[in-house]
Amino acid sequence: MKFNKLIAFITVALVGWMTTSCDDDIDINAPYEDIAVVYCLLDPDSSKQYIRINKLYQSEGNAVEDAKNRSLHEYGDELVGRLIELDASGNEIQSFLLQSEEITDKDSGLFYYPEQKIYSVEGDLNEESVYRLAFTKPNGEEVSGQTALLRKGRSSLSGIQVRGWLLNGIPMMLAKEVNEKLSFEIVSPVNGKSFEASFEFRYTEEYADNTSKEFRVNIPVASDDFSDVRESESEESKVTIVYNAIRFYERIAREVAPIDGTENPAILRRVPSADSSTIVKLSFADNELDIYIEVASPSTSLLEDKPPYTNVTNGIGIIASRTNDRSVFGLSSNSYEELVSAEYLGLTGGRGFCNPKAPAGTPNSCL
Repeated sequence: MKFNKLIAFITVALVGWMTTSCDDDIDINAPYEDIAVVYCLLDPDSSKQYIRINKLYQSEGNAVEDAKNRSLHEYGDELVGRLIELDASGNEIQSFLLQSEEITDKDSGLFYYPEQKIYSVEGDLNEESVYRLAFTKPNGEEVSGQTALLRKGRSSLSGIQVRGWLLNGIPMMLAKEVNEKLSFEIVSPVNGKSFEASFEFRYTEEYADNTSKEFRVNIPVASDDFSDVRESESEESKVTIVYNAIRFYERIAREVAPIDGTENPAILRRVPSADSSTIVKLSFADNELDIYIEVASPSTSLLEDKPPYTNVTNGIGIIASRTNDRSVFGLSSNSYEELVSAEYLGLTGGRGFCNPKAPAGTPNSCL
């Protein structure tokens, strides 16, 4: 998906990756320059913002080993910065000091882990304001950049179909066939440029020892750009999604193993919640982030030379805004029944699901 192409750990930009040749008199490295790398995505729905600030590194030895040396990538405690709230005229309203934090759960990879330093600010953001990130490096140079925030304003899902979902559940199945044209509208937030949509299907496994555990299956739906970027609440921009629900059952069949056999002998059944088994998850990006993702994505042509993109002054990286939206639904009774019996598609049988909307006492009921 489009968002997944974005490399979250952007210090993957390396200087001097090539190793030295056999002639020790040749120096292929340019003089070192302190270049800040910034990754700041502000979310107006969050009361705490996380900001990644690193520096490019240059290796004169083993570049792979130096990638694991965090002292080459991080600024010390001398870095001082603020997140500044500005009004429409560019006047400062208030500011938040950047606080350094040590985290210990970074995933393994080429670069140092699991510890790393990040920066954060706490406090509610005003969706009507512009925010400027500014910090001073130990050498005295100031790095800065700014962004407006995304503003949802109202529900991001619309269409007459969605109102029906709240009453009867999402109709992945029609009477006796899969719904190949499940449709709904996604409304852009103010300043929104692109989005990703997915389903999250949740169920509870019940075991023979009277314990249980909740599981989730993430199911991609679509990603796209809005044709127009809304600049105010009075404007409107939306995209209609048409989804073939067979993909819903295919993903569950692939991700959820049958309960028979020796692999899962302790599972008694899998129970979805009648009215809250399926979450429609939406992720939105502003125009700055959308451009950055496009430029960072792999080229599809040998002739295409993508220029670097940044909106950071005296540095590289991105300062932008994103936000998420979640709407909770159940499935229709027919849709649950197909999940249990796989009568028409033949995909999810044997997974041990029950139908939470089937009447008590009927063969596939969860009640």
